[in-house]
Amino acid sequence: MAPSVLLAAATLSFCVLGSEAAEFLSAEYQGETVPKEVVEQVLLSDLRSSSNSRWLALKDKLAPSFAALPKNSHGFLEPSTVRYVLHRHFSQEHGWRVRGLDPEGAGWKSADVVPAADIMKGLAPLYIQELFMKRSEGRGLDLDELASFAATMDDLIFQESLGGLQGVYTKLGFSTEQVSEEQFDIAIRVFLSDLICGDYSVFNGLEDLDALEAKAKDFYPEYDDIIMWYRDLHHTREFLSKPSRNPFIRDAGVSFDYAGEFLRELLHHFGALS
Repeated sequence: MAPSVLLAAATLSFCVLGSEAAEFLSAEYQGETVPKEVVEQVLLSDLRSSSNSRWLALKDKLAPSFAALPKNSHGFLEPSTVRYVLHRHFSQEHGWRVRGLDPEGAGWKSADVVPAADIMKGLAPLYIQELFMKRSEGRGLDLDELASFAATMDDLIFQESLGGLQGVYTKLGFSTEQVSEEQFDIAIRVFLSDLICGDYSVFNGLEDLDALEAKAKDFYPEYDDIIMWYRDLHHTREFLSKPSRNPFIRDAGVSFDYAGEFLRELLHHFGALS
């Protein structure tokens, strides 16, 4: 199973390799590359939703850094500064090291780096930066654009991870409509074990689960604590959602819509475990 190629590492004591959404999830795009048009569509979607609560929260979190950092003669951030502030944001907020934003990443000087229709996922930040620079005729990024950039990277990482979870369901033979609580638990354990093991992960079906989890424990002895944490997060989320449910409809299991919502929350908190 391929590990995430956008999310390079989590802040734990181990290293993790790491409509528009439907396109990004399709099997055709589950490799090391992604079509430019998909990146553009996700970016456009986030630009259009630049008044929603998630975007506003991102803007508020980035505002102090934007105010403190050096700017060009237009009063905006240059590419190298954008790279620094977003790397710092994802590292501090989620414990993520995003490929293309990390200090060892590729340079950001020319769109010639990504001339093909498909781009390496690690170059997605460079391509997004180039789109913003063309849009602004090279003046740099303002705070609103910085928030949209962050939202786009967050969405691309989430969609890639959701595609990974969908792949887990497929290998387990689970329905992406609805699964039982026990099946959901197995799927999340596979996903987390795969995230921990990275390139050393081998999983083709349920028969590989024990070996995969044993390898995850070798990489990270506190693996059982991670599973306990994930279950607590899931049960807390379930408990808090009870007042909004129809009391006359008996729960049939866990929908993939819920799985996706839960996965975003899990990713946002996973790297903070240290």
